[in-house]
Amino acid sequence: MSQIPIALQLYTVRDETAKDFKGTVRKVAQMGYAGVELAGDGGLSAEEMSDLLGETGLKPAGSHVGLNLFEQQLDQVIAYNLAIGNLWVGVPAPSSERA
Repeated sequence: MSQIPIALQLYTVRDETAKDFKGTVRKVAQMGYAGVELAGDGGLSAEEMSDLLGETGLKPAGSHVGLNLFEQQLDQVIAYNLAIGNLWVGVPAPSSERA
């Protein structure tokens, strides 16, 4: 089993990733993190995400996706995450209507 790297959860910098996803990921790498937990994909295809992670040397430490996306597009979520080398996907929390 792969060891999860010390990572920054991109949700904590969501305002910055909304403005400049790639630039923010590059800054995270410059800060010395070994990985990132994804919270969205910044509109990047799996190939573009793999390229960005490769360029920065960051490893995926997980991804969280909304429950609706998880339920409605599970096959795509799995395929995307496997394509970028991520083995961990979670749902952060159900909406208050579903709790």
